Amino acid sequence: MKATSGESASVVRWPPAPSPGGVIGLIAIIFCLFFAILAALSLAGDTSVALPRIVALALVIIFVMLAGAFGFLLYGYATMRYELTADQLTIRWASTQHDIPIGAVHEIVPAVERLDPNPPGWQRFWPGYYVGEQATLSGLVTIVATLRPRRQLLLVTRDYQFAISPERPVLFLEAFAQLRCALQEASPDRADEWQPAVLTARFVEAGWTTPYPAARPTKVVAETTTVGDDSVRAVAAGSSAALPRLWSDPIASGLLIAALVIDIALTLFIFVRYNSFPQSLAIHWSSSGVADRFAPTRQIWSIPLITWLVTIANIAFAWFVDAFDRFAARFLLAASLFVEFAALIALYWLIH
Repeated sequence: MKATSGESASVVRWPPAPSPGGVIGLIAIIFCLFFAILAALSLAGDTSVALPRIVALALVIIFVMLAGAFGFLLYGYATMRYELTADQLTIRWASTQHDIPIGAVHEIVPAVERLDPNPPGWQRFWPGYYVGEQATLSGLVTIVATLRPRRQLLLVTRDYQFAISPERPVLFLEAFAQLRCALQEASPDRADEWQPAVLTARFVEAGWTTPYPAARPTKVVAETTTVGDDSVRAVAAGSSAALPRLWSDPIASGLLIAALVIDIALTLFIFVRYNSFPQSLAIHWSSSGVADRFAPTRQIWSIPLITWLVTIANIAFAWFVDAFDRFAARFLLAASLFVEFAALIALYWLIH
């Protein structure tokens, strides 16, 4: 299904509702990379666990491929959005795009009325991230959402059905209804059904206002589109990216900058002073304080590697968590500093 927007049409982009789907995908990537690194170290003979070379190589390949697959899915999660123009709704996910003419939508209903809230089997991809198809009595439904069916909107056309979960769905419904009325394609006996108040009333009766007590955006972006001689105003909730939100918080941005500066300084220090380090490093001491286990100097690079991994992971976690809890985002960034201070102490003991 495809529709062409007029050149004067303005695009109103709606992000999907926040969910833990991004965090879960990021954790999966970190775990895959962690095990890939362990397998690579075993392949190089730098660990106490000696795996057969063919097994270690196979594990490196498998976990790197898994990390790449999860990376693509995380990219799809980050690019998921819904775009409204004067005559078309576009659903985007990764490189996939569904163009739905607004005039072709017969109705919008709560998805749970037709979708099984607890479908049997595996529902792609994981909690907080749903992309796929589900068979129903009314036909096949294409799902591109971040929330469960109880919080999805179902758009019904003659040939297709789409389940989505836009951020602030009540405002999305109001904007869609305004555009639908402007097209004047609804039959006279159904004209009232596309009035914003009438369309949203069905969802309000179903309890949709409970999670959205204010039902108003923190920032409103108004886009004017021209349809024939009429102008219609589509209102959407402005939603900036999570990382800019972190930058706008002085405490979070300060913690983030401090963590990055320490990581960079630690890496540069080891790089500049590497040739002056001892040939072997003591990594364990007996109860009497005598070093009884040593490691080659190159293993000192594991210290900045760990701090960088922790910092990047915590920044990514804070990126997603900030939409739910600012204190938690700050805590994650502060935790990176604690890890870095511990790494600095460990480095001091190793080289002295």
